[in-house]
Amino acid sequence: MKALKVILGILGVLIAGYLVLCLVGPKKVDASSSTSIMAPAAIVYQQIGQLENWVDWGPWQNMDSTMKVTYSDKTEGVGASYSWTSENMGAGNLEITEADPPNSMKTKLKFGDYAGYNYGNWDLKETDGTTDITWSMTSDPTPFFFRGMMVLMGMDKSIEKDFANGLASIKAIAEEQAAKIPTSFGGYEVKKVDHPGGVFAGIREEVQMNSLPDFLASSYEKVMGAMATQQTPMAGPPCGLYYTWDEATQTSDMVAAIPIGEALNLGEDVSIIEIPASKAAVIDYYGSYAGVGAAHEAAGAFMSANGLTAKEPCIEMYITDPTTEPDTSKWLTQVIYFY
Repeated sequence: MKALKVILGILGVLIAGYLVLCLVGPKKVDASSSTSIMAPAAIVYQQIGQLENWVDWGPWQNMDSTMKVTYSDKTEGVGASYSWTSENMGAGNLEITEADPPNSMKTKLKFGDYAGYNYGNWDLKETDGTTDITWSMTSDPTPFFFRGMMVLMGMDKSIEKDFANGLASIKAIAEEQAAKIPTSFGGYEVKKVDHPGGVFAGIREEVQMNSLPDFLASSYEKVMGAMATQQTPMAGPPCGLYYTWDEATQTSDMVAAIPIGEALNLGEDVSIIEIPASKAAVIDYYGSYAGVGAAHEAAGAFMSANGLTAKEPCIEMYITDPTTEPDTSKWLTQVIYFY
């Protein structure tokens, strides 16, 4: 009888201790891990944004050889998902709920029949070709009697360790891919810059390609006339802002534009275009305007190799004035692609 009282006393102490842990334990999962990766954010994002790539770095897939993964028809972007079954880790489902490539992504994770969800968050910030990435997770409120178990298991620390392992694998993959990306495309060096954007005054039309020189010349004359009336100075050399380039129809939706310091009303015939600051790929092209297409092809190859999507418009900035420099080999045109 005395032994039974001792056993019951010990059990009582253990239960009381566990209840204390439940009282002071975390009310939800709150874990995160960060690292820096020497690769562009677009390359890093490819690893997380395309769910089929998770098998290459996912910490849980590597821990459980019995895991079987099934993907939805959509494997990237909002609504993409995969589910899994496993002898050791049970079943579950993960879905992308928000996606802003290559800056951020959010996911919703459910384990088996458990009522609550876990919410994953990815934040990426690129600076000078290096990407700082943070992987974090929160959850719906944890049931009271499970909170003590979370303390005993060190749940948050365990998750953070898994996240750190996953990020280390992403780092290895992304840095290897980045090392293979050339800096020269089609013989042109591509510079990555933080472009300040700007304000442009111009005339926008859909133009036949064989009429481009005449359109540019006549439009610049009209725009500069309107600027002179308002005593508005040029803030840079003449430009072409290209929104489309349709080889099939031989047309381009474009603007013959002049940079100006601020947005002004220059009359109903002149449009004001404001381009925000953005990262950009810049190529210095020397030669006659007829050959500038090669620089555009090089810029496109650069964007593709780096997993980037161009923003409209692309810009041709005509640095050299052809009326003062007869040698076409010295004509400098800057080709600018925003991303």
